[in-house]
Amino acid sequence: MSKLNKNTPVETKMRILAAASELISKHGFNGVGINDILAKAEVPKGSFYHWFTSKEQLGVELLRTVGAAVNQEQASWFAQSSMMPSHLDRLAAAMEADSLELMKQRDTEVGLMMKLGAEMSSSSEPIRLEVVAFLEREHQLYADLIRQGQTAGSIRKDIPAETLASIVSDLWTGAYLRVLVLRNAQPMRLAMAHLRSFLAA
Repeated sequence: MSKLNKNTPVETKMRILAAASELISKHGFNGVGINDILAKAEVPKGSFYHWFTSKEQLGVELLRTVGAAVNQEQASWFAQSSMMPSHLDRLAAAMEADSLELMKQRDTEVGLMMKLGAEMSSSSEPIRLEVVAFLEREHQLYADLIRQGQTAGSIRKDIPAETLASIVSDLWTGAYLRVLVLRNAQPMRLAMAHLRSFLAA
């Protein structure tokens, strides 16, 4: 999230979310306190409670904001029909961009979704449900692209698009987590090579 002007209330809220995103990406949700976030954002404590009733609600709104940005980025890649007529190529390009971004900067928006979801889904139902909503939107984006690719003839038709979307999501999520732990892009490269071969018509 980019640095914003401090002057308006909405921009103050975005400064809090940006500070929370950076700190939670590095230290985890439980490793960061409200005072840490406020110090990073350079805003008074009253500003926090004007926008958020609790740290948990901040986590939910942060996931909602980040999740919407990630889904929009995915949708933009999947819509590149003039540059990449093949639906399979669009899927591969989106994942390759994600992989490159992760290796450049480990604290990415997708990484934040996964870290926060993994850490808090067992202890916070609102946060768990927000992660579920993100994953459902992502799954639908995959399914729609795969269905279009099946119609166009670039993606295999013998397995339903919804099932293929689940396989893509699960494989990619696993590879992403392995990259975060190993700090090596090889799991993503292997996952993408396998997905290309598996999905091709």
